[in-house]
Parts: sequence; structure tokens; C-alpha cells
Amino acid sequence: MRTAAARGLAIGALATVGLVAGPSGPSDAEPGYYEASTTFAAAAGSAGPVPEDAAIGCGGSAATALELPFAVSALPPGPIADVSVELSIDHGWAGDVGATLVAPDGSAHVLFGATGATAPDDCGDETYLDGLYTFSDDAAGDWWAAAAEAGNWDELPRGSYRTSAPGGADGGGTPTGITATFAHLAAAEGTWLLRVTDRTGDMWGNGVTWPGRVHGARLTITVGTTGPDTTISGPPSGVALTEPPSYELSSPHGAAATGYECRIDEGEWQACASPYSPVVASGTHVLEVRALDAEGNADPVPASTTFTYADTRPPETEITGGPAEGQTIYRRALYTFSSPDPDVAGYQCHLDDRVPVDCASPFEVGTPPGTHTLSVAAVDLSGNVDPVPATRTFTMDPARCDQARRQLRTAERILRKAKENGDRGAIRQAKKRVRRAERAHAAACEWPAEVPADRLTPR
Repeated sequence: MRTAAARGLAIGALATVGLVAGPSGPSDAEPGYYEASTTFAAAAGSAGPVPEDAAIGCGGSAATALELPFAVSALPPGPIADVSVELSIDHGWAGDVGATLVAPDGSAHVLFGATGATAPDDCGDETYLDGLYTFSDDAAGDWWAAAAEAGNWDELPRGSYRTSAPGGADGGGTPTGITATFAHLAAAEGTWLLRVTDRTGDMWGNGVTWPGRVHGARLTITVGTTGPDTTISGPPSGVALTEPPSYELSSPHGAAATGYECRIDEGEWQACASPYSPVVASGTHVLEVRALDAEGNADPVPASTTFTYADTRPPETEITGGPAEGQTIYRRALYTFSSPDPDVAGYQCHLDDRVPVDCASPFEVGTPPGTHTLSVAAVDLSGNVDPVPATRTFTMDPARCDQARRQLRTAERILRKAKENGDRGAIRQAKKRVRRAERAHAAACEWPAEVPADRLTPR
């Protein structure tokens, strides 16, 4: 459902990312249930130094928090199935710093805080933070245990951890569940905040402080949906193109996505496959794609991308049926034509030097006696016309048709006379003569599309 790709996360620079599809798949216990993950970067410019408290000693109240906002939007409908946070931070004293995630409705969950502190005035663990730390219910790491194992003045290992209850009181360091705090949210869209605090400045009154800095953060929200997720890969959204774009369609739910539907500019949904190249006229367009599973459940929030197409390449034209080049015909000709270009909107036909007219295949030509040339040019959706039309030259010789018409009229007149006289034998003979004359007339004057080219020759 999302098209932006995540860049690497590193201390000093958490890339600004948009919306990223997660790898979760359908639940075996609940057919038709899927989990779609969407990742949001903290607002640009919100990272920076963590404000320090002015109090001397441990146990002071936290100073004003450094707040990193996440603008959460365009989530698929469904309940929250998972929440995780990535935080790139350096700080000289793990026990001095804490982080709390706050939802738009004010619900809050502590990721960590006062690590290692067992009492309100305890300075906590003396390890330091320096890198990328991920907080998730799926993580195996224990934050407090990792800090204790690292030892004083050593780095708390980078990696993934469960969130933990804040220190300074009974229960500090107990692993907690971040998702449960926010699972009640009926609408998770809005501004989420990651609040990072420093609870003291000069711990021992000797003028030594332990400042920290946040370099970036990302919030991932996973929602349970009714259809498989969709991903579009190809030209970046908003790009200007002079060639038709081609997009790869996929789903992080793998084989659960059994097909795709595409639409352009809010038109009708149509079945499509990867790679997909939309057929459009010049202009700016919006492509939407949704994956479907075997039961027909569709991605509730289709993937989308925009592009501007300037079509300057004219289409080509082929005459595919009718009298061959230089052939003689007797009354009229029926030609068929096509184009290998998928964006053809119509055709223009003209005979000899006459004004071109809009036409469609098959196209019937009736002309005076003589040699003539039919020209056919394809016209695409952008109005480009084939500059080198397909042509077919033929000679019209109506003499045989005129003769066949006279013979048919004579046979019909003889039949009428036989009927007037009531001569049954003459009537039978006259009917046979009329049938022969009708066949000859059809062969000389009528050329339906199914008549083979080798029959369009003089006999």
C-alpha cells in the first residue's frame, strides 16, 4: 500500500522516510486477515539536544522534554496490531534519560526511563547510549538487563528491546507491552509525540553534566486489514516522462496476493498484472493499484503514484486485410487495419487526394473506375498522427460487376415470365438460372471481409 522506500538508519542521521509496507502476512487462524505496517519519520528539524534539568543531584524532576512529532495519516482501516519506535540517540548516562510515546488522544507509554534506578534519588545505570535502539513487543532484548551487563562507563549495546517500566520506584525495569497501550485507538491518525527527557543536570554539584542528543526517530504502526497490502515500484511519484511508464506491482503478503486491479484518474478498476504500463494521453495522471487475494478481498487503501506524460511519439499503422497491393477489384473493397501501439484512439482514412476522414476497421471503399490509393493513419490518445500512413493501391474495374448485374436482371425477368405462364418446368429452370446469376453477382460486386485476397482477382 505504500510506495516510499526506507533509507538506512544511522547515528547522526535518521533518514526522513515516508510510508513503508511491512512484511507481515495473512493469519492462518483468521483467513482474510492481514497486517499492514506503515512507518513515519519524525518531523524534519525536530531532532536535537535533550534539555537538561537545572537541579543538582539525582532525582530532580525532568526538564522540558524534547518533542519529536510524527504526522500519522493514510492508515488502512482496521485495529492497531503493533506499535514500534526506532530512536537514534547518544547520551553519556543511561540512568539520566527517558523516552515516552504519546498518541493523539493523550495515551502515553514509557519506552524507558531512569534505567537502573531503584529509588527516586538513585542516579541509575552509568552506561551510555550511542546508536540506534528499537523498541518493540517482538524484541527479545531486556533493556535493564543489557545495561547491567554492559557495566559502568560502557556502551549499552545497540539493538532491539522490549519497553520497560521507569526506574525510581518498585517495579522499575519490568518489561512492558507498547502495543497494548494503544490498541484501543479507533482512529490512530493525527500527531504522535516522542518525548525525550533528561532528569538531572549536574549530578554531583561539580559542574559536570551529561548532555544528550537525539539524531532522529521513526514510528511504525501496524494495522490489521481485510485485504493484502500493495506496493508499486517504478518511476518516482511526480516524475515527468516522455516514454510510457512501467511499474512493478507486488505485495509484502507474497503468494496471498493472487492478482491486482489498476485504475487511472479514478476511472473503473480493471484487472492488471506486473509489469504494468498505463495507456494514457499526455498530461498528469494518478495510478492506483490494489492487490486481491483468492477470496476477492482487496487492499482497502490502494497504492498510488502520480506521473506527467508528454507523448511526442506518433503511432504506426498497418493495413491487415483487403485487396492486395495493385489488385483489380470490380465494385468495392473492404479493408482492415490496426496499430501495434496500445494508445491508439482512432484512425484517419483518405482516398487519393481527398480530405482525411475519421474511420474504423473494417473500412469499405467504393470509387469510380481507375487506379486509386487508400491511405490510413493511426491517431493516438494525445492526438499524434502517424506521419507515414499505411497505403494500398488498387484498380477499380466495374465492367464485370455491371455485366453480372445485367445477367441477374435478365434471369429475374425470365423467372417472372415463367410464373406468369404457369409453366412449372420453366419455373424450375428459371430459379436455377437466378441462383447462378446471384452467385456471379456476389462474386463480382460484393467483397465481404472474409473473402480471401486470392479471390479478389479477375476471373
